[in-house]
Amino acid sequence: NRANVNQQDNEGWTPLHAAASCGYLNIAELLIQAGYELNVQDYDGWTPLHAAAHWGVKEACSILAEALCDMDIRNKLGQTPFDVADEGLVEHLELLQKKQNVLRSEKETRNKLIESDLNSKIQSGFFKNKEKMLYEEETPKSQEMEEENKESSSSSSEEEEGEDEASESETEKEADKKPEAFVNHSNSESKSSITEQIPAPAQNTFSASSA
Repeated sequence: NRANVNQQDNEGWTPLHAAASCGYLNIAELLIQAGYELNVQDYDGWTPLHAAAHWGVKEACSILAEALCDMDIRNKLGQTPFDVADEGLVEHLELLQKKQNVLRSEKETRNKLIESDLNSKIQSGFFKNKEKMLYEEETPKSQEMEEENKESSSSSSEEEEGEDEASESETEKEADKKPEAFVNHSNSESKSSITEQIPAPAQNTFSASSA
């Protein structure tokens, strides 16, 4: 239970303070994995790293540093873990701090890459959904336009057929009129020709000689 892990004793020490100062490395690792606050301070401002460094627990210092604890945090007297550390441990702390800087840089780079990849996937998913929505919106419109074009084309065809039928009807009427006019004209010419062929009546010669 994390609430119990965070409990402090009369001096403000936590289980992580005790594990680090006494060299209980497995317990310290378990507490860190459980998400315990690395930089928790007791009533004098000491962190678990202060305790481990002061009592010369080298391995505990390494575990805390690699977990990215704050190595420059100060207690109420303004002392860092370097200031209260065992004399033979200062150089080791300096090496740990350099290593920690590299680890921090790698972690930041990794987090940026993860964030960038996540944003890329989110944007990609957004655009795909947007394209899908646009496609779904455009498809009914395209179908409506196709239907309208079909209806328009059908109407145009019907109008053209009607115009063709009307034109054919007028042509037939004109064709019917032409033979009739030709017949009338022919009859007129025939009558004129017959009239011209009839001779004029002869004079009454008998009446003149009698006189």
